[in-house]
Amino acid sequence: MKRIKILFCTILSVALFVACAPETLLRVAVEDANMECPMEVDEMMTITSLTIEENNVVSTCEMDEDKSEHTIEQLDNPEAKSMLKAAFLTHFQTSENNQEMRELCKKAGYNVVYRFVGTKTGHTLEIVCLADEL
Repeated sequence: MKRIKILFCTILSVALFVACAPETLLRVAVEDANMECPMEVDEMMTITSLTIEENNVVSTCEMDEDKSEHTIEQLDNPEAKSMLKAAFLTHFQTSENNQEMRELCKKAGYNVVYRFVGTKTGHTLEIVCLADEL
């Protein structure tokens, strides 16, 4: 009888996990990752939050413009944004740390938005990577 209960609980757990929509799993993953914030990326950049806004996973980063070669305003042009987007997509697609999040975003149809906020100027810059580009 005890084995039957254990088997039933196992089957129920698997069924609930499989039944979870990718969006639900993505929300849980984002909430878990957000609890790790702030995360220092390097001496000039810190991820301050990871949130879901509409159909976007938004990574908000503070950029210390005093330590950077460029201000947010200088990076806010089509050429720089295109180069940044290509770099982020390459990193997002190849980093083992991002594989689960990338797959969840793709399955749920969520875009990834990198939002940079200048610590000196307060200006913001957003780089949007569409779900089908991931």
